[in-house]
Amino acid sequence: MVSICVVEWLRKATALGGAANESSLHYARDCSFAKGLWILLIPLEVRTSFFSMSLHEWLLWNLKNAGGLSVEGVSWPSLFSIVIWSLWKNRDDVIFNGSHSSIIEVVKRSFSWAKSIQHDSVKRNATLTFNHNTRCCPRKVGWIKINSDGSVHDSNQTSAIGGVLRDANGDWIIG
Repeated sequence: MVSICVVEWLRKATALGGAANESSLHYARDCSFAKGLWILLIPLEVRTSFFSMSLHEWLLWNLKNAGGLSVEGVSWPSLFSIVIWSLWKNRDDVIFNGSHSSIIEVVKRSFSWAKSIQHDSVKRNATLTFNHNTRCCPRKVGWIKINSDGSVHDSNQTSAIGGVLRDANGDWIIG
C-alpha cells in the first residue's frame, strides 16, 4: 500500500518541474493543462466555486462530493482522485520522459479507470481494508492524509483503486 500526504505529495511534484512560485493548487487545478481538463468535467454552474476554493477546501469539497457531481453515473470522489493521480503521472512523464498525454487522453483514461473500479466494486460488493498503523509522514494540523492503493492487470486491462482520507487526528473523512 502506498501512503501519501496529499499536500506534501503535491508540493514535491511541483518542486520537481514547476516554477519556483508555483503552488500545489496551481499544479493540481489552476495550471493551463489542469484547468483545461477540469473544464471538461465540471458543470458550468459550479465552476466558479470549483476554481475559487483554497487547496484544503477544494480537496474536501471534491472528496466529499459537496457539489453533488457525477459524470455518466461514475462516483465523483473516485473520478476526482484518479484525475489527480493522472495529472501527477502526466507531469512526471513530462519531467522524466519528455512526453505527455493530451487532456482528452487523461480524461478518457481516468474515466475508464473510475468506471471499471465502480463496476468491479458493485459486481463483487467489494469492501476495502486498510492498515491503520501505516504512516508515511507526521500528521500536521490542517493537513489531510490519504492512503491509497491501485493495480492494473496487464492481460485483461482491468484495474482497481481504493483509498481513505484522514484528518490530522487520524479520524476518517471519506474512503
